[in-house]
Amino acid sequence: MNIFVEKMKLKLESEDRINELSPKETLEKLGFKDGMILCDIGAGTGLFSNIAAKISSNSIYALDISDDMLEYLEEKKKELSLSNLIPTKVVGDTLPLESEKADLAIMVTVLHEVNNQKEMLKEIKRVIKEDGRAFIVEFHNSETPFGPPLSRRIDSKDLISLSKEAGFTKVEEINLGVNMYGIILEK
Repeated sequence: MNIFVEKMKLKLESEDRINELSPKETLEKLGFKDGMILCDIGAGTGLFSNIAAKISSNSIYALDISDDMLEYLEEKKKELSLSNLIPTKVVGDTLPLESEKADLAIMVTVLHEVNNQKEMLKEIKRVIKEDGRAFIVEFHNSETPFGPPLSRRIDSKDLISLSKEAGFTKVEEINLGVNMYGIILEK
């Protein structure tokens, strides 16, 4: 494993982060079940994707811009025998999936890294099915034990406003803990 992946693994799979995100429980609360298709945008080490691939026998798309992370996801796919996990390279601002493909799209602590956030939200809306959902997780816009600098954080009110501008009609905010919040979006 290269140094970049090792650093990301320590960061993305820290005990505190896993406890706050509770990937399996969160997916269940979002109604994710067998037969559904998931799109994990900015999948990183596959914290959510790997669990989703065990819940559903359908396709689980683990999207990332990093070749190193995609290589790591391929290794985890083999190690965990996740034949339905599909690590996929993202190039530019367009998600490499056809329209209305996913039952659930998730983006966990990634949107603050995206330059054109409203366009990315429109892309997420494009790839989810008409009755699908999106789940965006970001850091609270206050000092927290971990997370990006305050200048990079997205206030939940701003994310809700951006989501509506991107065309989502139903928006629900949930507090995940001391560091993060989530926004559940529907078309």
